Amino acid sequence: MTTRSRICLFLLFTICFSVSCLAAEPAGAADIARSTQGYAIWPQNQKFVCNLGYTVVGCRWQRAIVQKMVVQYHREDLGDWTWVLVRAEDWKDLMRKLHLNPESPAFTALDLRETFLEESLITPKPERAKELMDEFRIPLDELLDLAVTHELGHAICHGGTEFMAEQFGKRLRAGLHPYCAELYP
Repeated sequence: MTTRSRICLFLLFTICFSVSCLAAEPAGAADIARSTQGYAIWPQNQKFVCNLGYTVVGCRWQRAIVQKMVVQYHREDLGDWTWVLVRAEDWKDLMRKLHLNPESPAFTALDLRETFLEESLITPKPERAKELMDEFRIPLDELLDLAVTHELGHAICHGGTEFMAEQFGKRLRAGLHPYCAELYP
């Protein structure tokens, strides 16, 4: 099975789960979603979903955090995009199956127009938190911002190198509105 096939199969499960979450949403989850809506208007063309295994309330809470992070960068030029949260206990197995670095907490599948984020970026467990802080040498509360801006670099610039994605991310975090062309020599 190719990497693309694996990701497509994974997406099918993700979509089925997100539809079932919306149908079974309890009042508590709706309250959480409403309480976070005052911060920003979510981009209409971007979806935020959770992988299998999340509780409805847990999914809503973590999605709201990622939505707030993404919307602060005003990247409407991203177009139709899906942000997928994956539970921490499923992350490393998924990354190994896709032949990606299991230590990385995020990746972007350009052809599918999706970015996958490990739950540990939002609610890390102590052991994984230490791994991530050791790997990236930044405080835990800055990791989600780093991952989102870096993956936005890949998404908006249609791939690019890791260096280019990080330069794009640094400029976003500095409050600039970077363009891909300025990152290539």
